[in-house]
Amino acid sequence: MHVLMEAKELLTKDNYLVIYTNNKSNQLTIKEDYTGVTGNWLVAKDKDIDYIIIYRRDDENDINVVYTAKYKDKKLAEGDDRYKIYFTDIEYISTTPSNWMEFIGSNTRNPLSYFYAKDYVEPPFTGTM
Repeated sequence: MHVLMEAKELLTKDNYLVIYTNNKSNQLTIKEDYTGVTGNWLVAKDKDIDYIIIYRRDDENDINVVYTAKYKDKKLAEGDDRYKIYFTDIEYISTTPSNWMEFIGSNTRNPLSYFYAKDYVEPPFTGTM
């Protein structure tokens, strides 16, 4: 089984929002129909988002779980300037030994990170011919 190390391993030619959450907060709800919501986030209003990558730290089990989902919508949280992010088709991808900063390839502790289609680089061919 492949061990996921960085968010960029999941990227395609789409725009991604990568979100950090943990089991201590109530910031991630996944429903039985594979839809859900996460929030409250200070999300840039002008960013196009196609997909979400969720990095969930589970301190109780000492594990980092990664999901992907299709972005659906964002709505202002009640009485706040932060947004709730709604998604569909959430899918468990893998666990990762990487901490948050290693996973997003940055030394920021910001719980949100953006990856854009314009920055996508085709991975090198590693197979045989």
